Amino acid sequence: MRKEDQFLDRMRSELDAGTYPPGTVLPTQRELAEQYGHDVREIRAAMQRLEAAGLVRIRRKAGTVVLDPQPVKRMGVERYARHRWMQGVAPFEADMSAGNGGASVTVDQRNTVETVAASADVAAGLDIGEGEAVVRRYRKLYDAAGQPTHYVTSWYRVNDVIGTAIMSTDPGTAGQGGGFSVLHQQGLTPHTIREDLNIREPSPAETDELDIPPTLLVTEMWRWVRTAAGRPVEYAYGVHNALKFQWSYTFEAPE
Repeated sequence: MRKEDQFLDRMRSELDAGTYPPGTVLPTQRELAEQYGHDVREIRAAMQRLEAAGLVRIRRKAGTVVLDPQPVKRMGVERYARHRWMQGVAPFEADMSAGNGGASVTVDQRNTVETVAASADVAAGLDIGEGEAVVRRYRKLYDAAGQPTHYVTSWYRVNDVIGTAIMSTDPGTAGQGGGFSVLHQQGLTPHTIREDLNIREPSPAETDELDIPPTLLVTEMWRWVRTAAGRPVEYAYGVHNALKFQWSYTFEAPE
């Protein structure tokens, strides 16, 4: 076995054993070479393979940081269950708690809100005219180690959300239960939800935004939300680090 592979196997074992917990800054490649008796070039090649696998992130000047390899299990249709957001649990909070044995998990979410002119796709998603004013709510979420996991942008008709928690830039969800709960309080209860998913290579801007190497894939998601009467109340688009999420669906087979 090549020395590079020997070191790679050893590092994988130590990461699995928790020797270097998520968020740990590893010793420099030169220090690792001395510690394990390998050439620096072998250490560098192995680290690049660990980064490609999503286990570490090599940052210039900041060192190599250990990432959390445990993916968030997204609960498919169940994450949107009415009883959850009506009880104050936003969809992503439901995902996080489900993956933690049902225990509550603090989600680090940072938000930007602004009023913009609707692009063609946003106008189509909200069934309004192109160029009409809409509220754009962007949020970026991080795991416990401070690593970005994904970011999502939602667009709303201005009159649907003006003066609500959706307009807040405070960290965290848009009040208890998130945007769905806010829409319900506005008399616009979400009823029909459609999601489209696509996996692809990231753009340079996305590698910067998610702090991932270009070798990792991303999952992009589009979401359309309508009331029982068919009125659009949200159009959303998000980009996820594909290694950070496991999408799970349980549903009854249609007749």
